[in-house]
Amino acid sequence: PGLPPVTFTPRRLIGDYVTVPANVAKVEASYATDPTFYVGRGGAGGIDDRYAQVSEFLDRSIELGRPIEQPRLSIGPGGVVVFGDGRHRWAVMRDRGYATIPVSVRRAEAAEFKRRFGA
Repeated sequence: PGLPPVTFTPRRLIGDYVTVPANVAKVEASYATDPTFYVGRGGAGGIDDRYAQVSEFLDRSIELGRPIEQPRLSIGPGGVVVFGDGRHRWAVMRDRGYATIPVSVRRAEAAEFKRRFGA
């Protein structure tokens, strides 16, 4: 709804990862239960000024048409979403109103991730 398109690139990791379009509301319902690593609205609970830095980086990437790396997620104990990388990227895009964000997940858990958190 009027949001600029963002180009993503899959994570370049050792291991077998695939891209899954994640439903932001579904991921948030799980991720928000993690008081240690959750990045709240406006970067609350994040690392120093990382949220502001990522926001500027995202603006510049959109302006130049450069892709950004997908956040890397997994399913942790109790079925809770765990961020391996990219929680500040996720938070900035969530706060800007993106309803779907492509993420990298291990191929072995992709089907379960899609079932629980897919768009």
